[in-house]
Amino acid sequence: MAARAVSISPACRLAGADRGEMLYITKSEIENMEAVIATGGKQYRVAPGQVIKVERLGKPKGSAVEFDQVLLVNQDGQVTVEPKALSSARVTGEVLSERKGGKVIVVKFKRRKRCASRRSRSSLMAHKKGVGSSRNGRDSNPQMLGVKRFGGQFVTAGSILVRQRGTRFKAGLNVGVGVDHTLFAKSDGYVRFERRGDDKFVSVAQPPA
Repeated sequence: MAARAVSISPACRLAGADRGEMLYITKSEIENMEAVIATGGKQYRVAPGQVIKVERLGKPKGSAVEFDQVLLVNQDGQVTVEPKALSSARVTGEVLSERKGGKVIVVKFKRRKRCASRRSRSSLMAHKKGVGSSRNGRDSNPQMLGVKRFGGQFVTAGSILVRQRGTRFKAGLNVGVGVDHTLFAKSDGYVRFERRGDDKFVSVAQPPA
């Protein structure tokens, strides 16, 4: 975003940054004045008639902005850095424009794995969801591994019995196996776990008529 017209105590102009706003510092009655301000986690040296680039301020084009974090004022060679003396100092400006910053590219590489990933983003992009948040970054519920139904519990056809990777539990009577080794009930009944040798089986026993 860009801003325009900033003033230090008397007036002075500033402008914002590539990834944010442009500020234009308006001319002051005292021409030989400059200041150092802090905004967006950075410090900027400003003077009357200057245009600077700052981080996004979230203000529309043409709106006035005021910076109250003034760290230094230099007026005709007289430098003021005392926090008490600067507590009432202000730098004001006007937003000139907002622009998207350069794309930041992130490359991750795992050595000896021949594995690399490349991602990029622009600074003005927003990823926050306005209607809430989710634990896994999606709207779906997390698919946790483990036993989902226990021995003696009544289940209906299609119910997930065990989520697993591999075949720790094997399918018994009336139990199907998904492509990801998930076990599910093929009919209504009661869950039964049993061991046959070294293998564990999950079955669904039909309810008594």
